[in-house]
Amino acid sequence: TAKDYFSKAGGQDKPPFNRKQFGGSIGGPILRNRMFFFGALEQVQDNTAVPVPDDLYNQLQLLVPLGLANPTHPHAGPTPGRLKLYTVKGNAQLSNTQSVMVRYAGQRDYRDAVTFNVRNDLREPENSSIKMWSVVGQHNWVMGSRGLNQLTVQGNHLYRLSDVTSAITGQHYTRDFPTVPVFSNPPSLSFPSVTVGAGGAGGSLTDTYVIQFKDDISQLVGNHALKTGVDVKALPKLGLLNANEHFPTVTFFDDPSVILSNSNGRYPQGLATPGVARQWQQANPVRSEDINDGAKQFATWFQDDWRALARLTLNLGLRYDVDLNFYDQKNIA
Repeated sequence: TAKDYFSKAGGQDKPPFNRKQFGGSIGGPILRNRMFFFGALEQVQDNTAVPVPDDLYNQLQLLVPLGLANPTHPHAGPTPGRLKLYTVKGNAQLSNTQSVMVRYAGQRDYRDAVTFNVRNDLREPENSSIKMWSVVGQHNWVMGSRGLNQLTVQGNHLYRLSDVTSAITGQHYTRDFPTVPVFSNPPSLSFPSVTVGAGGAGGSLTDTYVIQFKDDISQLVGNHALKTGVDVKALPKLGLLNANEHFPTVTFFDDPSVILSNSNGRYPQGLATPGVARQWQQANPVRSEDINDGAKQFATWFQDDWRALARLTLNLGLRYDVDLNFYDQKNIA
């Protein structure tokens, strides 16, 4: 395939792009006409990179001998990813009127340098890890020729870690907080054309569950199709942890090439020249915990689809929903 614009303009090799997608499924009877199974697996492997223009690469290279930039900053920033999806399902016909279904599904999604841009040296990339699973059980009961009761129980879990990771020490700043060297590490440097280090936030972490009980009842009564039900959810550990303004950031007026060469006559001492920096930004390096331990949801409803005339059907319904402690009200002063 042809080179992209930046690779061609910079005389660089084509950045790597390799994508593999594979998987399969299998299913069949366990007991003839009674019990069945199904399973599926899919995986995607991405090995991709974003080309860095020569002028930006050279600006960062000037900072390497000074120990201020990642010595292995890339000419093409790697952004690999791994995605795995899987499902296992079983169905059983208990009788002519009753059946059950159980399904388990999961996902694993790993992405490196999810916020990478060509201006950055990848000293502290933000890597993403997502792990999810869901299990569902359902019972169906056919009540005569005019009714159905469907009972569903579900649980699911989400673990998502979007974490700034040091390419030098391998430490994870959100996961390992507070045992991370926030102040001893070099600050992030921000120049007009390039940046060094992560700067600002250090990532976020979500670790939450949903537990659900739901019952739906449908019944035909004369010209009325009646539906009623209840839905209850518990959401322990709702929310996320946030590493706000984890690192100091120093902002400069000019690019490294201008400062180090003193091409405009303003920096006779290079980066040591007084007034070379425009701004120093540093917030309190804390991990804020916006976690709610007691959230719940409740819903109930009644619906009547009434065929009043051959050409007229009235849809009548009443529903009640309530969210309990979604904002941690019981702990707010």
